[in-house]
Amino acid sequence: MRLLAAMSGGVDSSVAAALAREGGHDVVGATLKQWEFDDEETRLSKGCCTLDAVADARRAAGIIGIPHYTLDFREVFAREVVDPFVDDYAKGLTPNPCVRCNELVRFGAVLERARRLGFDGLVTGHYARVERADDGRVRLLRARNPDKDQSYVLYGLDRSALQSVVFPLGTFETKAEVREFARGLGLPNADREDSVDVCFVGEGRKPGDVVVERDPASVRSGPIVDGRGEIVGEHRGLPYYTVGQRRGLGSLGSSPAYVTALLPERNAVVVGAREALRRRTLEASRPRFVSGSAPPKGARFDAVVRYRATPAPVTFRPTATGFSLGFDEPQTGIAPGQAVVLYAADEVVGGGTIAHAR
Repeated sequence: MRLLAAMSGGVDSSVAAALAREGGHDVVGATLKQWEFDDEETRLSKGCCTLDAVADARRAAGIIGIPHYTLDFREVFAREVVDPFVDDYAKGLTPNPCVRCNELVRFGAVLERARRLGFDGLVTGHYARVERADDGRVRLLRARNPDKDQSYVLYGLDRSALQSVVFPLGTFETKAEVREFARGLGLPNADREDSVDVCFVGEGRKPGDVVVERDPASVRSGPIVDGRGEIVGEHRGLPYYTVGQRRGLGSLGSSPAYVTALLPERNAVVVGAREALRRRTLEASRPRFVSGSAPPKGARFDAVVRYRATPAPVTFRPTATGFSLGFDEPQTGIAPGQAVVLYAADEVVGGGTIAHAR
């Protein structure tokens, strides 16, 4: 296959490109320019989407022995990821921008560009596995390394995309193996730290900071209220809070306070005890299923309601706008705007965007 390797500058994507080349594929490396920071210090830092990251990717490509290019996707990234991110936070939601990026940019616009350029597919450093059958069926599976598994943020990929992607790291059982492989090749980023921040937010910043910069009128201070509606404090703006948050809220008597809801119509943050976070059902919109069709009513799955959350057994029911889930046991920290992903053992069935929970 002729593959375009998305190289972020980190060790994972570099090793993925090297493994694809070792596998006999014709590989070309590409770093995606998706965002540009305003301040010089951040542009030159070690984080994602920085000049240093591009330089590391270029050096790694040279050692691997493949060409390297930089592709400009700033416009589509801003339109499909950053603008909806700002809009959702202003509405009191907690979006996951990585889900939208993978569905609409990385394995949407970028894969489409790769195909137009004559590539057969895209290779990335994501920790996940894809199994393809001779009859055209395709399965998206968790990575062998549960600590690095990224299948949660890939549930939005359809069968066409999954047929054209290669995830070489999905079978690695530890990150140490990946770094050791990189050292063996002499890659300059073998020991580079993993990027854990949202790429366009930046290190040490909060999502609310991005919302303030791009839509300052939407961020207003307002009341913090308890479950009875009584004002117990003042918040700095809804984008700085999410359901389940505890830090910076003080306490309710002898118990710590948690954000239990955001009320954009009142510009209010509701707080309560941890028990007030417990939910038995949720409704999801924007459904996506790997098979292309929704499972039947009453189907049983494990649901993951946020990245790295413990899977919880649920009963599935399709609805007019998506689906609903009934949990066997009440769950906490279910935040509207986040993704909920359904699994059958290690297989990703699909998922959607959490609309509300009760």
